[in-house]
Amino acid sequence: MPGVMPLDEPMTNDVIQVPRLRLGLLLWAVGIPGVVAITATLLPNLLKRETLPLPLWVVSLLSVGQNAVLVALAVWAGVALAPVVGFQPRPLEL
Repeated sequence: MPGVMPLDEPMTNDVIQVPRLRLGLLLWAVGIPGVVAITATLLPNLLKRETLPLPLWVVSLLSVGQNAVLVALAVWAGVALAPVVGFQPRPLEL
């Protein structure tokens, strides 16, 4: 069967691979709705009693931006290190 590696053969790099950039963007896009949802629900409640130097929407936007960068760093580390330890993104191969 094409695309299926037999169990008794060692893993090689000639297995069909998803391009790293596309995989990274896909994983980042899957993570960002969670960042937006958590920021939209928790941040207004946390800052309810505080006086802010900026409007709440600016603080929320900055918070989403910061967390998006952190998710991007985590995705980059995962995509970069996965081949080193032998992980393959089988469900995401399109």
